[in-house]
Amino acid sequence: MINNLTIIDALFVSAIFALICTLQAAYQAKKFASNKPIDHLRHGIYYGLVCTFISIWFIYAYGWVIGLRIWGAAILVRAAFFDPILNLMRHNPIWYNGSYTKTTWQKSSSWLDWFEHKIIHDLGADSKMAIIYLKISYILLWLLYIIII
Repeated sequence: MINNLTIIDALFVSAIFALICTLQAAYQAKKFASNKPIDHLRHGIYYGLVCTFISIWFIYAYGWVIGLRIWGAAILVRAAFFDPILNLMRHNPIWYNGSYTKTTWQKSSSWLDWFEHKIIHDLGADSKMAIIYLKISYILLWLLYIIII
């Protein structure tokens, strides 16, 4: 069994997960436009189930090492690209990160957005640049991951 993916393989798999993120972001953007609530936990579970199914298929076809690497790519693609794709569809700035203030977060924000803001706030940086750096670090981490897997 092979234990490594080429960069082309990793990019192809990442494109599949980015397509899944795009479909999910389009659905959520439509719900936002209709002013309907978004259940972030449920949508995260759906994404996780689809990614797990795809990873299990890769485990069956190529072994557990490849399957786990595919699953890791799925998580990093979601972290790196879901919010920017959703923001583009909602006509928000690409680095928009939900409705959060220093003292509270609205129920409509995802727990990840809240966690990101909490990290930035606890570090003492309340500017949007810190969020941008955090989001860029997700993209760089994804890029590094596809190079090494």
